[in-house]
Amino acid sequence: MSEEAITSGETGDGGANTGAASVDTGTSDQSWYAGFDEDTQGWMENRGLTKLDPTAALENAVKGFRNAEKYVGTPHEKLLTLPDFDKADKVELDQFYTKLGRPSDANGYELQVPEGQPTEFADFAKTMFHEAGLTDRQAKVINEKWNDYVAGQGESQVEQYQENLKQQDAALRKEWGEAYDDQIDKAKSAAREFGLQENQIDAMEKALGFDGLMKFMSNIGSKLGEDTFITGGNSNGDFNGKLTPAGAQARIKQLQGDKDWSSKYIAGNIEARAEMEKLMKAAYPDV
Repeated sequence: MSEEAITSGETGDGGANTGAASVDTGTSDQSWYAGFDEDTQGWMENRGLTKLDPTAALENAVKGFRNAEKYVGTPHEKLLTLPDFDKADKVELDQFYTKLGRPSDANGYELQVPEGQPTEFADFAKTMFHEAGLTDRQAKVINEKWNDYVAGQGESQVEQYQENLKQQDAALRKEWGEAYDDQIDKAKSAAREFGLQENQIDAMEKALGFDGLMKFMSNIGSKLGEDTFITGGNSNGDFNGKLTPAGAQARIKQLQGDKDWSSKYIAGNIEARAEMEKLMKAAYPDV
C-alpha cells in the first residue's frame, strides 16, 4: 500500500478513513474549548460552560439557543429593558412607561367619580398616576378600590351618626321629660322663624350635636313666643302645662318652703297632694 493511500485514509480492504487523526477525544492535557477565540472562551466561562464536559456544554448551549428563538419575531415595541430607576432620566422613564401602557397624558385615564361627588380629587389622582407611570388598567383598579373604601367609610359614618343621634335623643327625653314634644316644637318654630335652610341646620348640628342644637333652638323659640325658659318654665316650673324634670324639681323645692301649702299637704288636701304627685312624676321620670 502506498504512502498516499495511507495519508488519504484508505485501508487495505477499501474501507473508509476512521478519521482518528482529526478527532479530539479530550484525552490530551489541552482544554477541549482551547480552540475557540479568547472572546468566545470568556463568554463560555461566564456562563459556566467551561466547567462542563463537551457533551453537557453543548446540551446547555442548545437549550439556551432554543429559548432565545422563542423571542425572535416579537415586535420591538413589546420588548422591554428595565431602566435603573434611581439613575434614569425622565426621557428614559417616559419611554419605559409608554411601552408598559401608560396613557400619553393624564387625561387618558378613565376614572369613575361617584354621583354627586366633586371631581377635583379625581383630576389630582390622574396627574399623580401619570407621574408614577401607571397604566390605565392599574389606575382603574386603584380607582375602584378607593371608591369602595370611601363608600364603606360613608356607611360607617352614617351608622355612627344614627347611634349618636339615638343616644342624644334619649338624653334629651330624660332631661326634658314630659315637656320633650313641646321643646322640640319650640326648636322647630325658631328654625322656621329665622328661615334656616337644611344645610344650615346640618352645619349647626355638626358643631353643637343634635342635643345641643335642640336646646339652643328651643331656648330661642321659648323667648320668641313667651316669657318662659326651657330649663325652668314659669315661676311654677310649668311649660304650657307640662314640666321638665328640672322645672318640676325647682317647683317641689319652692312648695316645700311654702308654709301654707305645706300645711295643706300635711292635712291631706286633695289638690296639694295631686300637685305633688304630678311634680314627683315629672321630676323623677325613671323612678
